Amino acid sequence: MIHPTHRESTRFLAILAAVSAATEAEHVMFSRRRLCALVAALFVGLTASACAGKGSVAGSSTSASPPSAAAGSTAPGPAATVPITMGHQGSSPYRPMVMVSVGGGPAVPVHLDTGSSGLVLAATAVGSGAHDTGRASSVHYGSPDAGNTLNYRVADAMVSFPGTGIATPAPVAVGVIDQDAADAKAFQAQNGDSGAQGTLGIALGGPTPASKELMSVLTQLGAPHSDGYTVALTPTGGTLTLGAPNPTASSVVLPLTKADGTYADGRPIWERLVTLCWQAGQSHNCGPTTLDTGAPAQKLSVLHAQGDVPQNNGVIAQGTRITLAAPGGGPVLEDITSGSGPTPDTNTKVNAITDQSNSGVRFFLVNTVGFNRITGQAVITPTPAR
Repeated sequence: MIHPTHRESTRFLAILAAVSAATEAEHVMFSRRRLCALVAALFVGLTASACAGKGSVAGSSTSASPPSAAAGSTAPGPAATVPITMGHQGSSPYRPMVMVSVGGGPAVPVHLDTGSSGLVLAATAVGSGAHDTGRASSVHYGSPDAGNTLNYRVADAMVSFPGTGIATPAPVAVGVIDQDAADAKAFQAQNGDSGAQGTLGIALGGPTPASKELMSVLTQLGAPHSDGYTVALTPTGGTLTLGAPNPTASSVVLPLTKADGTYADGRPIWERLVTLCWQAGQSHNCGPTTLDTGAPAQKLSVLHAQGDVPQNNGVIAQGTRITLAAPGGGPVLEDITSGSGPTPDTNTKVNAITDQSNSGVRFFLVNTVGFNRITGQAVITPTPAR
């Protein structure tokens, strides 16, 4: 409360007396209400005068108290990064994995595969919230001449990434594997001793929503998380960042080819393949390449290669220098020596059946790889060997 000074109180009484005298002299009839209002106005004016005498700018209004930190603030959105752990499978030391929960089920590890589309996992890892559609299909992992084929039932289920706050806004189609005698062996071959309960395929491309096949869960998360993704790996783990990738000055940006149809969100479907150029010894070729975290070893298509490919029994000759580079004389993105390590996955294989090459997972140890669904581009950023 502000207390007027003695001088201000004296001034107030003098003004009040003058008002009373004027009222009597001029016979002006003031009602009690009007007189009280005048007195109140005089008191407010004196109070303001008192405030002006204590360091404030005269005539200025006092500032309101600053709002609290919580006022008007909004809670941060869900995290846009999913942690990656690095498992192993047999002789392959690099099998990236993430945790998912399907249909309200437990958090389980699944392989993170940039070379396939759709989430396929064991029935024991699916919660009661999944709805069986009555449809069935199959998926083949690996090259046409090798790999594993898994049969699955199609179920609609919510999919989330535990601990991140990221989940599909509505149920999506997933593949549920009933491990009967026929599929148990294939499932074991696909997941090996990694502990994974399935595979999360996040490659672009794939079927249209009208088909009975599966699509990448990431394309069904809703913007901005569905705008693209970026995978950054180290020998011990890494991150899956959701959203459009951010190129840097050293990034190589490659166009993707538009496929037929659109995704459920109306956006166009882009093929997963990019054009890269390889050289093995004196042999070289440029062609479509899958950037594939799910492939333990690099594989090069030799169908249209120029020059003799140094190979033995489907494997590039040990000790051969191999480079992968951007087309048109672009920068070298990977420079390795075939068979330089103690495990078979360091051997570069030969694909003599199709025109498609495969980067293998080791490519991701020296490059951060992203895909932009908005612009239809792959963003490859070289990183120091890790």
